[in-house]
This record gives sequence, structure tokens and C-alpha cells, in this order.
Amino acid sequence: MIKKLALFLALWVFSCSPKANLPRSILPVNYWKVIVCQDSALPLQTASQNLKHSLERLGTYSISIQSLVSGVQKPRLGSMLIGTPSTLPILASWIQSGRINAITESSTVDNYEIAVVDGSVAIVGSNPRAALYATYKLEDVLHQFGGIPVNFRESAKPVLGLRMLHPRARGGFTNYKSTDFEFIARTGGNLALLQHDWMKEKTLFSFVECPEFPNVTPASELKTNREQLRQYLDWCRQYGLGAGLWLCEVVCQGGPWVATEKRAAFLDLFPAEVLSESGSHQGKVLCMAHPKVEQAYRKMVRQLLTDFPELQLFLTFTLDSNGELCDPASCERHRGVSKLTQYNQFQRLLLDETRKLRPDFQVISVVWSWKFRKESDFLSQQAALPPGTGLATLPDAEAWSFDRKITNALRSQAQVTHQHQQSLIGYDIFRWGDDTIFPSTELYDFPLGVAAKLRRWQALGVDGIFDQWGTQAEYVPANAIALREMFFHPELTQPPLATQWVDQLALSQYGKAAGPMVSAAWKEIETAQQIQSDFTYYWHQLRPNWAKVSLTIPLTIEALRVVNLSIFNQKTLTGIDPSKLDGTHAYGPTSDDVAAAQATGIELQKTVAHFQAAANHLKDALNATPTDQPAFSSYWLPVNDAERKPVSARQQLEKQWISVRLQAEVQRELAHFFTSYSLVKSLSKEDTSENIRKLAQLRAIQTEAAITSPMVAQFLEQTGTKGRIAQQFRDRVAGLPPP
Repeated sequence: MIKKLALFLALWVFSCSPKANLPRSILPVNYWKVIVCQDSALPLQTASQNLKHSLERLGTYSISIQSLVSGVQKPRLGSMLIGTPSTLPILASWIQSGRINAITESSTVDNYEIAVVDGSVAIVGSNPRAALYATYKLEDVLHQFGGIPVNFRESAKPVLGLRMLHPRARGGFTNYKSTDFEFIARTGGNLALLQHDWMKEKTLFSFVECPEFPNVTPASELKTNREQLRQYLDWCRQYGLGAGLWLCEVVCQGGPWVATEKRAAFLDLFPAEVLSESGSHQGKVLCMAHPKVEQAYRKMVRQLLTDFPELQLFLTFTLDSNGELCDPASCERHRGVSKLTQYNQFQRLLLDETRKLRPDFQVISVVWSWKFRKESDFLSQQAALPPGTGLATLPDAEAWSFDRKITNALRSQAQVTHQHQQSLIGYDIFRWGDDTIFPSTELYDFPLGVAAKLRRWQALGVDGIFDQWGTQAEYVPANAIALREMFFHPELTQPPLATQWVDQLALSQYGKAAGPMVSAAWKEIETAQQIQSDFTYYWHQLRPNWAKVSLTIPLTIEALRVVNLSIFNQKTLTGIDPSKLDGTHAYGPTSDDVAAAQATGIELQKTVAHFQAAANHLKDALNATPTDQPAFSSYWLPVNDAERKPVSARQQLEKQWISVRLQAEVQRELAHFFTSYSLVKSLSKEDTSENIRKLAQLRAIQTEAAITSPMVAQFLEQTGTKGRIAQQFRDRVAGLPPP
């Protein structure tokens, strides 16, 4: 293992050398003349065509795609053989003779082998999708070396069976392109989750006609949704990807984010007898205990799988985003039946109906917030669910770009799901997330954080991961490259190997001049993110786009006195996370929100210096990068994608610099708030020396905030963030004494 890792890193170091200094032990691009592929499977066809285009782009010759004439005929020199052992007998022969490592064919395990044999290169997958992954890796090698080393070998053995990625971080359900699906495959994903909770199309009614309730989705809209879904499933087949849907059920009126007219119109879509109160701000909901509703849902599930048999998974979510359940206190049919029990009954319904048509279908519950996890029977109810169900879980109330904790709760969920043959999916953010500020933050690379996150999930023995927000193909993030390599080489997540590999990633992406500066920035980000991870005491108040108190109210005694962070309030999105134990260590505070705010303010202030140092390193790297230098991995995007052209190296660095500078600015503003809050809430009525000290500290924060808050607003506006988010930083200086 040590020799293998040393060789792997040596190849990375080698790949960063100037092409002029490459040794003669390289079979150059123009050496390769023919691609041999004998199977009709779409991923293998995609692999062959992709490799052909890559070679022709890099070289000067036209490349042909052929089949071997006979089973074990020796290929001509310069051949690239792509397939599985059963599709190309010569590959099976080489495996049998020990020329290449053994590969066991599997429809679910994505192992691959690449090896140069007798002047040809074998690209062998355990299935067609794995062979496609291998061609993507070989394309990297061709670009890095200007050819293939004569003794090149690589084995890939991922430990995460399900690698679920979302096509786009921004935009709606109708905005995807084939590029997005290719990027999922290039990143090492094997399942595309085709929509998300922020989209309109997130219920069964969005994709299936329902005769019982025919007007829920207008006919033209339903037709468009179904056509788009068919297109996306075809693209999934092209890249060997599985497919799943995110369902926010059961349908309801929706929260205050839904227009009043639309909430009222919902009531006209269903007979009053099938509706119940949800008991929440989301209003009335379809009652699943009503026979007509239950039968309608069962029919829709079966029809969906009949029309779109490629689907293999649902992620289900409720109690938010226009999905609800009946109020146990007021619904006659669900009286005394908890929402958790109702939810698990719905999970069983989905699994029962889908497995009538697809026996391997999975129904995975998304356990956001603490609404279900806090219930005393959460784990016992989960244990009672059948195989095929599971949890998509996270340690905090939300996923964060920086989080990498392991908690006792996660361990308990892992134990229960594994004991009962259910799936456990690590719900995470591996690239861009909404704990940054959008739209200014477009690219936020933290590859050491990717390693830490995957290390966490591997330690828990999860069955897979889900990246919450989605791909950003046109930016070709370094995080995407890190994710792919660490999927297929899980040993790279372990320190210090992760640090060594990330150093080489920075060199390969940005060159000898800028690479070390970028690597230094990533290490500062890692230090800052570790601090952030340990102090996620508050949910929305640490998320800039959701912070309705911490980044909005003036830092005055009068304004701060009326805030209560520890009490949940839907309007202000205040509330404090419960304690999160890792062994005996508590990541969360007790109910003392003054102590929690004080600790948060102190720690967030520490992150500022690290983010500022990272921003300075990135600025230096930006200045050291020529204007016309392409991003090294720009070939990850097809050359004919006019709408989504990859960014240059400088553009990548500039976007990273903006993100990291904003992290420094926002963490400072958050630190101002939490420290000021703890000071004001702990002031006594007596005129003591301690009071005088606290007031002096508050005055110093106010003086600084009067300068820094308008600066943040200005920077946001300069980088594309207009409106409320920018204005709130100007508004929060109201009432502050002038600096």
C-alpha cells in the first residue's frame, strides 16, 4: 500500500513538470492511433467518442474506433482497448495471465484498471460506467504528460457505493444541459438527483397525471415536466448514471413564501373532505389516511415507475418546502398519530409500490433540522422500517460547507441502519453552499475540507454521499477534481497524504508560480473551516442569506435587548441547536445562549485572520497567473458548449478570491453581532467595573462595525450581489455612534 501511494503521488509530481522536460518513457499523443471497443452499451460508446475527441484535440492524427476481429487477437501497437472483461476477451486474457489486475464484473461496484500492456493500453471497468470513469482519468493523464508513461498503471476501488450529485447549483428543473450530466460522471458521481426542494417540480403531481385530482399540475406544465424528465434520463443512460427524484410530500398550501392567492387556490384543487390542518405555518395538507388520497398516491407511484423505469431512488422530505403532514391534535383520521409515524407510513407506501415494479428501488428519508431526530422514538421507528429505506443524514440542523464533525447521533444512526439492512447516506456540501453569499460567491474551493468530509463518512461506514447543492460545470472547481480522485482513491482522504496530494493538485491546476500560493490559501481555509465546524451553535443566524437577525439589526443596546436567540421564531429564524455529543465532548451549548453567543463570537473572530490570509495568498496567485493561461482542467467541458465555456485560470482564482474575502468579511460581521449580543445580555443594572469594561468593548465593536459594514455592502455590490443582502449591511449601522 505504501509503495502504491508513493507511486501515485510521484505521478502527480511528475505531471506538474514542464512538458519539455518529460523523459522519453512517454508514449506521446500521436503514438495512439486506434480505439478498440466492442460493446453497444451507451457508456462505452460515450467513452470511445470522448477519448477520440480528446486525442484528436491534442494530436495531429485522426483516430479510428474499431472492434477486434477475433476474440483474443493481439491488438496493433498504439491501441486503446476500452471495455469490461466480458466485452473484450483480450482483456479477460490479460487478466488471466496476470498482465493486468483482476476485475470482477459488477453492476454496482465501480472498480477500474488502467495499464499499458505490449504497447497498448487496457482500460477495464467492472461495468461500462466504470470503464467511462477510467477514460476520464486517462484523459487527465494525456493532458498532464502529453502522452501515457510506458509503465502506467492505476487501480480505482471506491468504498462509497452511492455517489449522488445534483446537476445544477442554480437554475430550475428545465435548465439542465447534457454538460451537467457529463460533469457528474467526470466528478465520479453514479446517480443524478434530478431536482431539489427549491424547485417547483418536487412532488409526484409534477410528473404523473392524477385522475382523482386532475388539475393540481396544469396539463401543459405536466407535459413539459415529463419531456424534460425523459431527456434527463436519456442523458443519464449516456453517462451510465442512475437517477433519483427529490419529493417534498405530502402536498400542502405552503408557507408564507407562497403568495396568498396561490395558497387560497390550493383549496380549490381538492375536496374539503380530503384536507386536514397541518398545524404549522404551511396550512392545510392532503390527508394520507383518507382512502381516496392514499389510492391516488399509490397509483401515481406505480405510474411514475411504469413511465420512467430508470428511476431507482426517492429522497423524501417534509415539514418544509410545501411538504407537510397532518396535525395529530386536529386531524380526525390521524388523531394521536405523530407526524414521525405518518412520515414513516408514507415511506412504506412509497417502497411497497415502487418495489412492485423495481425490486432494488430505495426510499431515503432526508432528516434536516431536528424536527424528527429529536423525537424519542426516532431510531426505534427507523429500525422498524424494511430494507430499501434509509436515512440521508447530517450532524447539524443543516449542511455546511465547512462541517466535518462525527457525533454520537451519527454513530447511532449508522448502527441502526446497518443492523436493519437500510442505507445511510452522508448528506453534505462538497462544493458551493448557501453558507456563503450568492450570487457573489460562485466558486469556493476547499479540497482539504473535501478530504475531511469524506474521511468522516468513510469512518462511519456510510453507503454513499449526497452533495446538496449541485455541480457548477463551467467553473471546473478544484473541489470537483478532489472529489473524483478521493472517491476512487479513498486513501487520499487520510492525512498527511491528503495535504501532499492537495499540494500537487494546486501545482497541476495553477502552475509552479501560483500553485504554492493557492495551496497555502487552501490550508488557511482548512484551519478556518475546522473552527467553524466546531461552533455551529446557531442554524440560520450563521448563514448570510438567511440571517434575519445576526446580519441585519443595529449593534445597539436597544436593538440587542429585544432579541432572544435561544427561542425558535419562524419569522426571525432564531433558535439554538441542541447539544451535539461526540463521546463526552459537546459541540453544542446548553440552553445558555449568552455563553453560546460569547463562544461563537470569539471563535468566529479567529477565523477572520485565516480567511484574510487565504485571500491574500489567492490575490498573490492571481497576480502571478498570466491573463491567457487556461484552467488546466478546462478540457472537462466539451469544446462545443458555447453557453458554458470553462473559465480561465485567472477567472477561477478571481472567483475564489471573492469568495474567501467575503468569508473573512462576513465572519467578522457575525463575530461583531454575537459578541455584542453576549455583552448586552450580560449587562447588570449596577454601575460596576465589569459593566464599564463590557460597555467599552461594545463601543469598540460599534466603532469598527460603523466602518466595516458599509465596506461589506460596497464589496457585495461590486461583485454582483444587489438588493436586500447588500443593503442590510448599510442599514445595520443605524444608531451607531460615528467612528
